[in-house]
Amino acid sequence: MPSITEACAFFDVLNSMHPAASRSITMELASNNKVPFLGMNIIKSGTKLETSVYKKPTNTGLLLYFDSHVNRRYNEGLVKTVLNRAHRLSSNWKIFTDECETLKLTFSNLHYPSTLIDATTNPFITNIVVANGHAFASFH
Repeated sequence: MPSITEACAFFDVLNSMHPAASRSITMELASNNKVPFLGMNIIKSGTKLETSVYKKPTNTGLLLYFDSHVNRRYNEGLVKTVLNRAHRLSSNWKIFTDECETLKLTFSNLHYPSTLIDATTNPFITNIVVANGHAFASFH
């Protein structure tokens, strides 16, 4: 939209088309050149857009504790799932590796052994590099 004023007017028109009891359309304004959208941050970096994993401010990092009474494959699967999400939502290698470091700390806080974290993370990253020639070939 050309301006915030015009965007607000557009959203008012859209929301006026439905009764008050219906769902309304909302608008999120960028803050520090970032706007959250569908579980990712869209970041304006000069003339380019970058993406990263978005976590709500209320996120506590609470996931499945390692000590939970579940089969170990669920613990490994969770690590793989969040790594895959980080890879798919990160537009470059630095953003991805920064998210990996955050995830390592998160899983460490959930009592996951570093051997399990490394044994899951290292092959995941190696497979990305081998499959793509380099980690972010698909973003070029």
